[in-house]
Amino acid sequence: MALSTTIANPPLMNYGYKGEIILPIQIQAPDYLSSNVNNKSISFLATFQLLVCREICIPESAELKLTLPVHTKNYAPSTQNSWRAAIVKARRQLPITPTWPLAVSQEKDTIAIDIPATVHQAHFFPLNEGITPYAAEQSILHHRLIVPRGRYAHTPLTSLEGVLVLKERGNHAEKQLTHAFAINTPLLQPTALPQITLWQAICFALIGGLLLNLMPCVFPMISIKILSFMQISSGSKKQLQQHGWFFTGGILVCFTMIATVMNILRASGEQIGWGYQLQSPLIVALLAYLMLLVGLLFSGVVTFGNALMGVGNQLATDSSKTGLSSSFLTGMLAVIVATPCTVPFMATAMGFAAVQPLLISLAIFLSLGLGMALPYLLLCYCPQWLQRLPKQGPWLEHLKKILALPMYATALWLLWVLSQQVNINHTLMVMLGMALIITASIFYHLAQKFIYPTTNTSAALALVILSATLLPSNTEHFVKTIESDTLKNWQIYSPEKLRALRKAGTPVFLNVTAAWCITCQVNDRLALSRPSVQDLFKQKGGVFMKADWTNRDPEVSQLLSQFNRIGVPLYVLYPAHSSNREPYLLPQILTEDLLLSEFEKLKILSVKPSRQEK
Repeated sequence: MALSTTIANPPLMNYGYKGEIILPIQIQAPDYLSSNVNNKSISFLATFQLLVCREICIPESAELKLTLPVHTKNYAPSTQNSWRAAIVKARRQLPITPTWPLAVSQEKDTIAIDIPATVHQAHFFPLNEGITPYAAEQSILHHRLIVPRGRYAHTPLTSLEGVLVLKERGNHAEKQLTHAFAINTPLLQPTALPQITLWQAICFALIGGLLLNLMPCVFPMISIKILSFMQISSGSKKQLQQHGWFFTGGILVCFTMIATVMNILRASGEQIGWGYQLQSPLIVALLAYLMLLVGLLFSGVVTFGNALMGVGNQLATDSSKTGLSSSFLTGMLAVIVATPCTVPFMATAMGFAAVQPLLISLAIFLSLGLGMALPYLLLCYCPQWLQRLPKQGPWLEHLKKILALPMYATALWLLWVLSQQVNINHTLMVMLGMALIITASIFYHLAQKFIYPTTNTSAALALVILSATLLPSNTEHFVKTIESDTLKNWQIYSPEKLRALRKAGTPVFLNVTAAWCITCQVNDRLALSRPSVQDLFKQKGGVFMKADWTNRDPEVSQLLSQFNRIGVPLYVLYPAHSSNREPYLLPQILTEDLLLSEFEKLKILSVKPSRQEK
């Protein structure tokens, strides 16, 4: 059997076959044939009509007849039949169900079909006429096959049927593997997403970067930098500005690294987005260790001088290399701890950046970084603002000890995030590692007091090395059912379940969240968990649905990409069919009043009471 192929005859395009063709057709024997009668035969008559095409197409037809003997049900067909191998091969080449999580979405003038990353050529052959202009080019963009709509483009499709033919490289570059997949799936209806320009995306990213400084996940880093600027402000204005630019440079370099890695991984087929590094248990555990160490530094338990992120007991008061590198590293660390947060304006800009070429994507990420660094940069150029704060003195040491508290809180929060990613045994191992770091800090503190310096330093180093061996690997994820004492009656997201609810006309509130997303957790506690919110949506016949992105999940990643998002939180409200079939997005920051207002607009569905309610 030859796979279907395109036969170009500009401006027309034909679909057909090349070479030898076998089209397997299953035929049911008629009931009147007796199963116990031998030496009888039955004839099959068929009329074939076809086009033979090269430069022109010539219609052909044929009347064919095939006579086969009738045998008993115990008859074994001959294995020497010359057609047997060809028929077996043809059956193996029949289109099969896609082996990857299939997502098909309909945009304004196109249909997008997700394809594997290894594919370098693809073509969709629609079953129904008018789906796509046959001569139109089908292109691959970010692991999606983009199929232009046909003359019925303004009529939304409810389902898509056809055959998807993919070609991928084999073990050798010259070898190609061709596969055919049968597509028969409902289409996700187009979503009204904001269309923005590059300059709008840059402005949104700049504003989003400014707003990131107000997020609780960034608060510890704000404390660090303001504290260091206060101690540097006694020097020259030029010196303060140098530290401001090095701090800004650390932020911009870190954003550049994140954007580059994201683009490389997405180009290789990985489904990742903003905050992707926190989907790694190893990274989360390392950050928990780091935040604990920063807290110990602020508490004065141990000091490493000013080389580590500018948070030691003696911060630089000159423009030495060490002091400048402190500001640079602090800027990088501020970006790392900011990634769990998504703020207004930022989500739209990041969604725009996700589908752009690398250079444009980098420009948007750098705008986000510049917005985040801008307040500190202005502070360095306006040192009089710092001079209004109290002069240095004993109170500064007490302030540092107070600022250690959010560091410890951040370490505990990261430990909780880790518990959502790995099992309890791995979580306990990391807790033991944190205890070893505390013990190592005490030994090192004693060494600085000249109490057995060599022995204590060696013991501290050994404990730190031992704590590193307790870190989890990135392969130690486990599937955890989403449960919450404060959020009841949530259904777990799946594409099939969402389509079924929408088909039934049920309002759905979809919450795309992650354990490491602080914004998500705040919204859950302050808005979504309110009894008034849950009761009202239940009265409307609605269903709460949650998609968890704590660990990597291709289905959740595809869901985010359908709304041009690369990070969480994402809140989508699907109204009932009778009001409006199109979903719409809610802000990243939720309030109880906002949700009540949106739910009040929904039409009440007639919902049968459950047995418990009866």
